[in-house]
Amino acid sequence: MKIVYHNIDQTIKDEFYYGMFDERREGQESHFHKNYEILLVVEGKGHCKIGELEYELEKGNLVFISPFQIHSFRSCEGGRIMCIDVHEHIILTCTQIIDGKRLKKPVQKIDKEIFDSIVRGFLSTLGEKEIVFKRISPVSLRLKIKGLCYLLSSELIEIGDWEMLTSTDSVILDIIQYISENFKKDISLKDIACEKGYNYQYLSRTFNGFMGINFKKFLNFYRIEYAYAMIQDTNDSFADIAFESGFQSIRSFDYVCKSVYNLSPSEIRKKQKEEHKSNI
Repeated sequence: MKIVYHNIDQTIKDEFYYGMFDERREGQESHFHKNYEILLVVEGKGHCKIGELEYELEKGNLVFISPFQIHSFRSCEGGRIMCIDVHEHIILTCTQIIDGKRLKKPVQKIDKEIFDSIVRGFLSTLGEKEIVFKRISPVSLRLKIKGLCYLLSSELIEIGDWEMLTSTDSVILDIIQYISENFKKDISLKDIACEKGYNYQYLSRTFNGFMGINFKKFLNFYRIEYAYAMIQDTNDSFADIAFESGFQSIRSFDYVCKSVYNLSPSEIRKKQKEEHKSNI
């Protein structure tokens, strides 16, 4: 299974993403990120996979995906899917209520009037284009988006059947949280096992089984996405970017970049500059 870490917040990056997907535009391959993701099936049908479970979607469905859950989705049979990724501080009151919990069934059917009102609200506010905000502004737009997100999440809290996270979930989140705080350092799964008091063999089996990839590969995905943003958004040297992102050598940085994006760092920067010029 191909895993793509998709950069909707790495603690300091974007706080909100919005996009519309139909059969003309591909959905998203298996990926994970730190933000909450909500899918709204506006028309037709779709397909979603969360972890190892697959779901067939229909008009009116709402899908709630927690941070770091591996997932993918696509539209089909005339489907149009609205995708919203939101940082926890945008809906802080709601995220505090559901902290340490998850929905037993991530695919929900909420009240039709509320569903339609939310869809109309996002379409009238943001339209059909893909939008990414590092920070939502101006204030008037921020308040509108927060209001719609709170309406969505509060409805989910009310109708959803929530359960406490399992011990395995908690272990995985503990590891991922450690990575998010220490990925710039030279860390290993043995370091985490020692610091957190886990048995290394247990931790390795649990992580590999749950994520479908080993710790080192996951760590490099995390690092390269952090680096990817710096390649595009700064003029820093590739050496500085590599070490700032936690890579121990330029060679390792270049290898991981090519394996994930099929492009070298210099090719990514060149492509970004060309796209920027064409949009001026």
